[in-house]
This record gives sequence, structure tokens and C-alpha cells, in this order.
Amino acid sequence: MTKIAVFGGTFNPPHIGHLKIIEKLQALKKHNKIFIIPTYLPPHKELADYISAQDRLNMLNLLFANIDNIEISDIELKKKKISYTYYTVLELKNAHKNSEIDIVIGADNFEILDEWHKINELLQTAKFIVFSRNSAISDHTKIPKNYEKYKSNFFFIDDFDFTVSSSKIRELIKSKKYDEAQKLLNPEIFEYIVQHKLYE
Repeated sequence: MTKIAVFGGTFNPPHIGHLKIIEKLQALKKHNKIFIIPTYLPPHKELADYISAQDRLNMLNLLFANIDNIEISDIELKKKKISYTYYTVLELKNAHKNSEIDIVIGADNFEILDEWHKINELLQTAKFIVFSRNSAISDHTKIPKNYEKYKSNFFFIDDFDFTVSSSKIRELIKSKKYDEAQKLLNPEIFEYIVQHKLYE
């Protein structure tokens, strides 16, 4: 059985918080492969301060270049439309027979599971690893009652006290507060952003 983790997001830009999540996943030693999947258009929020999909893909490749078992996938970018995790998971399961998939999310997405496309079907197909920014949701009693039968499909990481906001980074760069932004980005990513004049 192949164990796969799927970590999706806008990655606008990818930052050290994303890297810390991957490092934590690696430390769990649960997965044969971790797919990092930038979304073309997210279903639950607008892609603010838009930059090209290629720029986001390039930065992800820079950030995760030297990490084992990582694959940066353009599976959603190629579709050039709103991305729904359910269909991405089906596509991955079709490509990787006899696999189990864990979807990696943060507390913000956990709290809006009701809004996810085909969430009940997704819970029958995959499990969730939830990174909590605080311990408030780590208790399994916080799982909504309508998902109670899927309680075992949620694995909580409640000791992840590392919060970085992509929107905050974009604001810092737009305001030319480069010293502050630089603290939240890997050097290669910061250099790429400056070189390509992103978020200005």
C-alpha cells in the first residue's frame, strides 16, 4: 500500500510556514510520497495580488528542490479552472493504484469543510491531516456532528505553532518592507520575488 500526502494551496507566495509543514510531515514518516499541488483558482477565496501560475510553480520548485519524496504537481494548474480537491484525489488514486491518500489542511479549511465540493464522497476516499494553529480544534469533539462517522479519518497535529500569512508577505513587499518580508521567506524565494518584481 502506497501512502500519499496531498498538500494543496495557492502558494502565493510559498513561504517558510509551508516548508515547516512539509518538514513535519516528513518527520511523521507515514508517506511514501508528498504531492505539493498549487491550485489554479481556489473555490473558497479569490486569488489576490494575482501572479502567474508559472511563477508560483517556479517558486515551489525552488523551495522544495532538496527534499526527498516530494513531487510538485501541475495537475490542477493545467486545467486552468477552479480546482476541487475531490477530483484531484480521484485522479491521483487512478494514477497510483492501491494507494491511501491524506489531504493536508490547516485549521481554516477544517472549519469550512461543509463548503467543500463533494465532501462526503471525499471523506470516503481520503483522510485528513489537520495542522492546527492552536489547540482549540485539536480535540476530536470539535469534529462536526455530521462527520462523526468519519472521526477516524482526521489526524490532528496540534503542536504546530508556526503561523505565516502569504497575504501578510504580499502586503510587506507592496509596502517595500523587505527586511520584514525576508524573515518569512527562504532566500531563494525572496530573490525570485525581487528579481521578477512580484507583488509590487
